[in-house]
Amino acid sequence: MSKKPKLIDWIICDDVRLEVSGKTSIIGMYGSDIVVPLTPMIMPQLCLITKWDISAGTFNEIVFRLEQPDGNPLGPITAKAPHNIKGERLIMHLSFIPFQIKTLGTYRIFLKIDDDLEKKIGEFEIKLAAQK
Repeated sequence: MSKKPKLIDWIICDDVRLEVSGKTSIIGMYGSDIVVPLTPMIMPQLCLITKWDISAGTFNEIVFRLEQPDGNPLGPITAKAPHNIKGERLIMHLSFIPFQIKTLGTYRIFLKIDDDLEKKIGEFEIKLAAQK
């Protein structure tokens, strides 16, 4: 059995930009909550950034799935391994364009590496903004 990469961390944000300098800019990073003015609504996009330790092993593909509060999935979205991986760390990002919010509640993030079992890696809450 081959070793798989280890997920170090993940971030939810509004946008990810790859700069000419080679740096990655993260725009509108969220904590554990996304506060919205109303539901239903559509955000232009929602991005998921994952950081991996690939020193122990690599992968052929990773399948991401976002589960809505009602249990319905967004995805799956499949990401193939880059052919030119250098070093021991890998940063991957994907975008849900547009991101439709039908209801408030907990959204769960799942992933599956190659033929392994799907695992929950985290969750975030979509909440309504407090009325003035």
